[in-house]
Amino acid sequence: MSKSKTLLGICFVLILGFLSLIAGTLVGTLFVPGDSGLAGPAIALGYGVGGALIGLILGLVLIRRLSYDQLRPVLIGAAIIALLACAWLIYRVRIVQQGSAKQQFEDDTVLFSPPLVHDIRLAPTWSGQARHSLTSKMALSP
Repeated sequence: MSKSKTLLGICFVLILGFLSLIAGTLVGTLFVPGDSGLAGPAIALGYGVGGALIGLILGLVLIRRLSYDQLRPVLIGAAIIALLACAWLIYRVRIVQQGSAKQQFEDDTVLFSPPLVHDIRLAPTWSGQARHSLTSKMALSP
């Protein structure tokens, strides 16, 4: 095996392992029960590690069977798919972070109750004398 095919093979095995890790984790999330609690992410990661091992073994078998000319386009295709997977993961993590920040903001606004403001006004009566009127309302401004 030449040096260039060795380098392409190492890159191919690593990219295929990464893609298999992502695929295994996504498949693992489908099999995690909803009431698993903190064990759910560990179960999904276990599926991901299993997928990565399968991908690494498959990559080793493929680099043995493919020639240099066949390996180059396969590696380029796998690299493009890996870049798209990274972009999708970054997008998904940002969406989850925005959702959790929004949820935390909504939870904080529910827990925060504004103080009562007492409004004392003098209301004229029919007899012409001022009568004190005390009303309480919620403060809307901080």
